[in-house]
Amino acid sequence: EIIQEIVEYDILSHRWDEIADESTYQDISGKRQISKFEKLAQFCETSRKLGHELAWVDSCCIDKTNATELGEAIHGM
Repeated sequence: EIIQEIVEYDILSHRWDEIADESTYQDISGKRQISKFEKLAQFCETSRKLGHELAWVDSCCIDKTNATELGEAIHGM
């Protein structure tokens, strides 16, 4: 018997650009440091207020340095 749990979460998707302060997969995975997490902090706070424990941010969850992963993500959007 397969039991599937439904998980609710919020998604932040926005226009990607080359702004140095944009959080990336490398930043979040600890490979780089960034100076600002303001957008992420505001998004997470809003998500918490909506009662969700999980959030997904495309710029942080998609490795844009991996062409295959990037292509699959763009195709799936």
